[in-house]
Amino acid sequence: MPFQVRGPGWPVVALTTAAVLLVLGFSVSTQGTARGRLTRVNGYEAAEGEVLVKYRDGVAATSHAAIEASADAESVEALDRRGARKLRSRRLRTVELLSLLANDPRSRSWLR
Repeated sequence: MPFQVRGPGWPVVALTTAAVLLVLGFSVSTQGTARGRLTRVNGYEAAEGEVLVKYRDGVAATSHAAIEASADAESVEALDRRGARKLRSRRLRTVELLSLLANDPRSRSWLR
């Protein structure tokens, strides 16, 4: 009596293939901008409504809060121990944030 190996039937293979294609067909992104929009500022690509900011030495935490309030900050995320933070505004565009922060002597700002 010969030994015969039977694999799964064609419906199982078809459903498995369809499931794999469905999962791989969606683009997965764990990083990206919250709003999903990019802009160009001074020739650099930047996330719309976000800047990197670092407060000058000796600036009190109350000044941080005042700057963040004037920028209508949705979130402020600390990036490193040297004081760099990512600031995301609810309503201001990147260019507007840079202008606001450039005119404030308590901060330095960069694009993100």
